[in-house]
Amino acid sequence: MFLKYRTGSIVQSLLLIVRELTKLLYRIGIPESQGRILSALLLLGPLTQDYLASLLGCSISTMSENLTALEAKGLVKRVGKIGRKNLYATTKGFSVLVQEHLERFLNDLGELIKRIEMNEQYSRLKMELEHVKQAVRRVLSELDQE
Repeated sequence: MFLKYRTGSIVQSLLLIVRELTKLLYRIGIPESQGRILSALLLLGPLTQDYLASLLGCSISTMSENLTALEAKGLVKRVGKIGRKNLYATTKGFSVLVQEHLERFLNDLGELIKRIEMNEQYSRLKMELEHVKQAVRRVLSELDQE
């Protein structure tokens, strides 16, 4: 009974991680159904089509279509067999896709930091100009009193 509970708990935890990874992959343009497959393969290593379908709760035909699409994109490949069943795993193409996205994110972050720095410089300059403006007004006020 304890082992059954622990195994179920582990599977639930893995599915939660798969769900979160899928959300991240969706943000970089991977459809949800394919993101779930990539996430499972990333976490669990090479798996058969049948096991993936069972784990992710979809039909064998849907899994087959998604694996074919992922193979065509170069994100998964067949890496061996268990009996007559193909084993699928993520490829370097998947790593490259994630790496490119993270590099774009870093570049965007760098641009954002530059904008913030420019805004801070603008704010400082604006404050200095306000001080100059006040000083000029004081001088004008003193000149008016003479």
